[in-house]
Amino acid sequence: MEAINKEKVKEILNDKNLPSEAKELIEVLIYSKASTHGNNSRSSAIPDFHNLIARKKIDKINNVSIEDKNISQEISDISLKVGKHLREEYTTAFSNMSNSQSEKQVVAKLIEEYLMQEGLCINGYSVEETVKTIQDEVLDYGQFNELIYERDDIEEIRYNGGNSTIKIVSKGIQYNTDIKIPADKAFIIAERMCRNSKNAKPLRKDNPKTIINLGSNIRVTIITDPIARENNNDKRVVQMTIRKQARKPFSKDFLLKQTINNYGYELFNMFIRHGMSIGGYGETDCGKTGTMRSMLHNCLPDDLRGITIAEVDEFNLQKTDEYGNVINNILMWEINPELMDFQEAIRTTLTMTPRLIVLQEMKGAEIIDVFDAAITGHQVVVLFHNESLETLGDRCLDMYKQKGSDISDHIILGKIPHAMPIVYKMAQLGDGSRKIVEIAEVLNYKKETGLLETNILLKYHIDKNYYIEQDGKKIFKVEGHYEAPNFISEKTIEKMKMKKLTDQELAYVKNLREQMLEESEKQSA
Repeated sequence: MEAINKEKVKEILNDKNLPSEAKELIEVLIYSKASTHGNNSRSSAIPDFHNLIARKKIDKINNVSIEDKNISQEISDISLKVGKHLREEYTTAFSNMSNSQSEKQVVAKLIEEYLMQEGLCINGYSVEETVKTIQDEVLDYGQFNELIYERDDIEEIRYNGGNSTIKIVSKGIQYNTDIKIPADKAFIIAERMCRNSKNAKPLRKDNPKTIINLGSNIRVTIITDPIARENNNDKRVVQMTIRKQARKPFSKDFLLKQTINNYGYELFNMFIRHGMSIGGYGETDCGKTGTMRSMLHNCLPDDLRGITIAEVDEFNLQKTDEYGNVINNILMWEINPELMDFQEAIRTTLTMTPRLIVLQEMKGAEIIDVFDAAITGHQVVVLFHNESLETLGDRCLDMYKQKGSDISDHIILGKIPHAMPIVYKMAQLGDGSRKIVEIAEVLNYKKETGLLETNILLKYHIDKNYYIEQDGKKIFKVEGHYEAPNFISEKTIEKMKMKKLTDQELAYVKNLREQMLEESEKQSA
């Protein structure tokens, strides 16, 4: 093969009349000839111009004799550029990268391809060093990596600050680890998490709090100084709670083993499928979100049109086939209060003809629009914090009046039986298990007594609390059983019949209750 005449090439490339595209093509062909020298295969004579241009740019950066070093960027600048590219061009992959190691590796490969394609390199770094550095800058969460990616048993990761070891929660029980992360490193990790979330604001002194999504199943709450504080520390303070939902909704079999009995499950199935509005309540960390997510996923017909509303969506109710096509009829909204608050979001849903509106967490005055939506014929499912059936009315009044409503208490309380005719309570028991401990109907409001009339359909009773010895440790145990004191009211049955409840479905659920009662009588005898 004839050697390249370097002087002739230099003369051609210095010609000011030669278009830049032609110069680049000549450089690529020279690069191709040099890089394939000694390779006699026919395929090597047909260069992949896209890759050759990328490699030529990279080689240009690595060659310190080249004067043009403008393409070299600082690590942070390149990371921001990479993040922007991934969010815009590979939205799904970028959003899901925190779901698992395999999805993380997909994004790692996309980062490498983008750096090569654009010829981006850190000044003084090799190509390989640049790729590894930027991948770490985007993807690496330090000592949180194993807890986030490898430990599916972990429900929550609690970082209380640089002077504390990390706590984890598994099956409702908190455990200490020996992992300790200095606050300055934790802050860098928190910044990475914010960059990797589509809904986060940068952490600053004037924005010391953010709640973000990582992937589709992780919610992170980050608090920094000046709000967060720590004894004997007047410098950087970071506190994080990383909440991990199960990667997939719980199956019916799982729920029957852990959360509810068969009769209770089929009650839920019937209420969800036949248009009943439902309010779920309980304390923090009792399993409200994961349980309702799973019940809706398992029970909703795919053709039912619904809209989910959340600040950080943990329901993820859209179902997709193996090709990524959505196969059900669910719209998912994440609310940014600067663009649209929850009340406006609920009102907006009404213009999009949903049969179902799901509010992941009801905290305040949005209850006004929730009630209005339910009373005007929409099926509404909401979760909120509340202690018991007895405090339900007071809790609704508190939320309803947060914006100074002057409507009388009697009118507000009178709305509850129409807006939340079905309510249930979740609870975390002493052994860490989470159960639906009560399902009830709210039938009426009695103005003369100021009380809600309820009908308890299912109730969990604790029979025994005790400790056992296991592997040298004391383990707390709970034993209990369900009772079904009453059946569904005729009022509720008639409502569901208007929404296609069949006689066969009703008879099946009645039979399950009768079986429960018979079993209870046998055990009592």
